[in-house]
Amino acid sequence: MKLRVWVSDEAKQQADDIDAWWQVERTAGPDTFWREFTNALERLHHPPTPGVSVRRAGVRGLRRVLLPKSRVHIYFVFDEDEHAIRIWAIWSAIRRRGPPLPKAARTS
Repeated sequence: MKLRVWVSDEAKQQADDIDAWWQVERTAGPDTFWREFTNALERLHHPPTPGVSVRRAGVRGLRRVLLPKSRVHIYFVFDEDEHAIRIWAIWSAIRRRGPPLPKAARTS
């Protein structure tokens, strides 16, 4: 069964910002991030859920998947009730710290 993938407004803006940076700063491969991102979205539609578990206070079931060429993480939660993936953040892995998550991502 194909999972639905929902992307928060914050994550959409982060993806747009990262893509814009790649368009300007990576002229040899300006579409690298966007290709990796759209391929990852397609993979997220199909179980099993990829990625690794991330411990974050107040966010149950948080996972992330790495886009290796662009070195960006997609942070998401599998919502069993909705049978959907909820993407909360798209964040550079180079930062070595997790992203701020919207209040809606917190489950406890």
